Amino acid sequence: MRRRSRGILDLRHGLAPDAGDPRQRRARPIRYHLVAGSLTVSPRHPVALAIGDLLVQPRSALAAPRGAAAYFPGADVVHLPRAGHFDLLNHEAVHQHLCEWLAR
Repeated sequence: MRRRSRGILDLRHGLAPDAGDPRQRRARPIRYHLVAGSLTVSPRHPVALAIGDLLVQPRSALAAPRGAAAYFPGADVVHLPRAGHFDLLNHEAVHQHLCEWLAR
């Protein structure tokens, strides 16, 4: 459980200071879309808080660390109940949200 992928290890110190700060962006504003799953109905259930979707806790997936402001304020956020980490890869709701988001 302590092994992490290179991408996760790169984030262990947090995001770059300007990642979620719209004042630092020089180009068109960026819209962020975040999807999280959990094995429980509620992302605040003690099991979800402990093991999330078996790999990622909802709080981490939604870039909202405990006791801190969200990294991406105003982001479109979707929580999929009873969805494990790999269920999200082919989840119909994820597909629907992607289609909606990309249509904008």
